[in-house]
Amino acid sequence: MPDGDYPKARSSLNELFHCMIGAGWQWSYLSEDMPIEPNLTLGGLPSARNYTPGSQQAYAAQNIFVSTNAKLIKIAMIDVDGMEHREFYVNILTTFRINE
Repeated sequence: MPDGDYPKARSSLNELFHCMIGAGWQWSYLSEDMPIEPNLTLGGLPSARNYTPGSQQAYAAQNIFVSTNAKLIKIAMIDVDGMEHREFYVNILTTFRINE
């Protein structure tokens, strides 16, 4: 089938997603685990953090959603429990800024 027949899904540390009008944090595919209210401030903006513990089949993961100007930014991190990765993730989170 031609590419135009299916929506394309892309993944990125800072890809912008459009929020659905009137939607809260719970719109996402993680809706059961997402907080109702922001539980993190990232780059001065209210954000929602979701943690998924690791298992034998998958690494622990953390997703952070930041809303700004009717856009939702998703930051996805895997293997967040590994100490060798923690410094890298902390650096991303402490230096995160949106330039508009």
